[in-house]
This record gives sequence, C-alpha cells and structure tokens, in this order.
Amino acid sequence: MESPIDEHDREPPAGFLRRPRGRFFTAGNLTSVSRVALLPALLWAIGKPPEQHWLVFVGVLAAVIAATDALDGFLSRRLGQVSEFGRILDPLADKICIGFVAVWLWLYRGLPIWIPAAILARDVFIVVGSLVLARRADLVMPSNQIGRITTFVLSATFFVYAIDWTWPQSVLLWASTAFVLVSFALYGRVGWYILHGRSVH
Repeated sequence: MESPIDEHDREPPAGFLRRPRGRFFTAGNLTSVSRVALLPALLWAIGKPPEQHWLVFVGVLAAVIAATDALDGFLSRRLGQVSEFGRILDPLADKICIGFVAVWLWLYRGLPIWIPAAILARDVFIVVGSLVLARRADLVMPSNQIGRITTFVLSATFFVYAIDWTWPQSVLLWASTAFVLVSFALYGRVGWYILHGRSVH
C-alpha cells in the first residue's frame, strides 16, 4: 500500500513555492538580513544635505547594499544552502529597502511622489495576496523575472537620485514607472489565476 503524499510534498504550480520550512540561519539568508540592517544608515545619510562628502558616503553604502543582493544568491548556491526561506527572504528584503528608500528620496531628493506611492501600493498588494495564497493554497509567490528587472531599474533610479546625478533621472524615472505598473499587473494576473484554479500561461 502506498503511503499518502503529504500536501507539502506535492509539486506547486509553476512560479510558486510552498510556504517555507527548514533552515533559516544560512550564509545567504544572513546576507539578505544584513541588507535590511544597513538600511537605517543609508536613510540617515540620504537625509543629510547633498554635499560632496555625504554623496560619496551614500554612493558607497548604496553600492554595498546592492552587492549583498547579488552575494546572498551566490553564497546560497556556492555553499549548497539554497532554501525555501532564502527564496522568500531575498525579494522581501528588496521590497523593504526599496520602499523605505523611495520615501526618503521623495522627502529629501525630489523623487516624484507617484514612485513611492506606486511601489507601496504594489508591495501591499503582493504581501496581502501572498498571505491569501498561503492560507488558501499553502503557496507563496517569489519574485519573477519582471520583478527582478523592476528591482534593478528602481535601484538604478534611486542611486542617481541619492547621489544627485541629474541628467539620467528623467529616463530612469519613466522606465521605473513602467516596470512597476507592469510587474503590478503580472503579479495580480498570476494570483488571480491560481486562486481560481486555472493554469498560468
């Protein structure tokens, strides 16, 4: 007689993960946490006047934080510590950093208010949708390719605003707006299809 298959062992729909279980304290996960831990120092520096020494400090700190975004995945793969927690923690750390930096850049560097508003609306939608999926279907929705590209474009936009580099701001601003709206729509589409028991094409 075959043993029953645990619900958690069933293969989730494409693009989704089961709710995380297993190891949390891995090198990759701790690197993701360090990204959030460095965030208060970056926000404090952004709040300083846009003078050269502060702009250099902001640029260096922002580069370090961006490096942790690549390093956490590298460490997880290199050390054989890829985990369900890591695949959720990495995009969650990105959302926390991007949300706070967007608000601070609006307050201190002239970033248009619709950028943090759109980002926060999208992320609240994703978090609430993920909680609903976790409760109803034992699934979580990790970052997809569009989400990763959006994070990269937003990071580039925020960097030029943070260091007060004026000329690329307009192009990156509109690119960021477009990617946020597209990722918003795609996450909503995927969540809708899964909740209604339909496959995502």
